[in-house]
Amino acid sequence: MNKLLKKEFTFTAHPIVYFFLLFTFLTLIPSYPIVLSAFFMGLGMFQNFQIACQQNDVVYSAMLPVRKKDIVKARYIFVITIQVIFLVISAVLTALRMTVLADAAPFAENVMINANIVYLAWLLIEFCVFNVVFVGGFWKTAYKLGKPFLMFSIWTFVVVGLSEAMHHIQRLQFLNSKDQRLGIQISIFIVACAIYILSTLLSIKKSQYRFERIDL
Repeated sequence: MNKLLKKEFTFTAHPIVYFFLLFTFLTLIPSYPIVLSAFFMGLGMFQNFQIACQQNDVVYSAMLPVRKKDIVKARYIFVITIQVIFLVISAVLTALRMTVLADAAPFAENVMINANIVYLAWLLIEFCVFNVVFVGGFWKTAYKLGKPFLMFSIWTFVVVGLSEAMHHIQRLQFLNSKDQRLGIQISIFIVACAIYILSTLLSIKKSQYRFERIDL
């Protein structure tokens, strides 16, 4: 398992994945649907999957003396690690917007979603969609990428649309605040974490089941 993980983070991982971590800085752009930043993380990961497929990485891994379910698990761990790094950087930038930049005119007058605790929860929801729809969809065949990424793209814009629409509802305006109902905002984030963990674990199990039944 350790050797599979080493392969995922070195041989299989294309530098483009790490480059797309720079899209976390969209968090600092006012009047922009910043939840969309997670889509670019998915785009970078899609490119990584595509390059790996061109190199016949799955077939190569299956020829190694390892269990097929460990191949799936190693790929998921790589994806999860990138997502956690993305979330941590986004959280640091969010803290910057909520404190040092809180009173800056571009952010104070922002009509789009603000960077706050709920924003981080929305990022987790997008990561859920990616892990279930794209990564889970990939392991149905272990080579088809187009349809899973298309479905991920569609669901991403649904999530982005909801994130931008909900805070305009009068009773839900606190979703866009940096200092209102922080207890509820933290609760929302905790629920999003739970959903992320549960959905990802279920996606891993289902993908392992699918991949073990594929005849490569």
